[in-house]
Amino acid sequence: MTQDQVALPQTAGVVIIGGGVIGTSTAFQLTRRGVRPLLLERRQLGAGASGKSGALVRVHYANTFEASLTLRSLDVFRNWKDVVGAGDAGFVQAGFLQVVAPEDEANLRTNVAALRGIGANTWVVGPGEIREIDPLMRTSDITAAAYEPESGYCDPNGATYGFAEAAEAAGATIATHVEATEIVVEGGRVVGVETSRGRVDTERVLIAGGHREGFDRGLSRISGFRDGMAAYPDIEIDHIPTT
Repeated sequence: MTQDQVALPQTAGVVIIGGGVIGTSTAFQLTRRGVRPLLLERRQLGAGASGKSGALVRVHYANTFEASLTLRSLDVFRNWKDVVGAGDAGFVQAGFLQVVAPEDEANLRTNVAALRGIGANTWVVGPGEIREIDPLMRTSDITAAAYEPESGYCDPNGATYGFAEAAEAAGATIATHVEATEIVVEGGRVVGVETSRGRVDTERVLIAGGHREGFDRGLSRISGFRDGMAAYPDIEIDHIPTT
């Protein structure tokens, strides 16, 4: 039976809306904790941002909270067969360079120090070391960069489908071409999800559809978050501080 033919359960401990890498990895992690979730995807797995991602796997972020998550994720990708045991994420340990303008070097060094404080294998390199790492890079206008030798990139679809395969093998139900049309709330609490193929009773829902696949198609409305929340997907940012 294929995922678009699977029978929906009447109840689920957790319903995940969205079949990208966040949704499928969450389903996988829940099964490791004894939960058998139901994942709903209105198209095919990886149909949204995940399937179109450049799929960088790196730790360098501007805050340590996000970096802590990516540090743990890096271990998953580097040890995919042992941790996930299904599919192939196609991880390539190519290394990662974060280059900044000379005026941002002090901020970069502060950022790297914070990342090293949480265990990230990263350090600051100068123009000479940058040329050794990437001989094709022009460094005449660069004073420093952050380098992560253990980072790289992966196959985004391979990762999405690998997580899904492992989650299904451990008891998750994945239903594609099924759209969530309403999150049912009674007495201020979630009690179910209405779908294009009927209702599923649940007390827990995770919206993992992304800002375009979520807010843009009305999940902000069906989930009851009508006031004070908005998505701004098309704002252009021409400078991001390194701290």
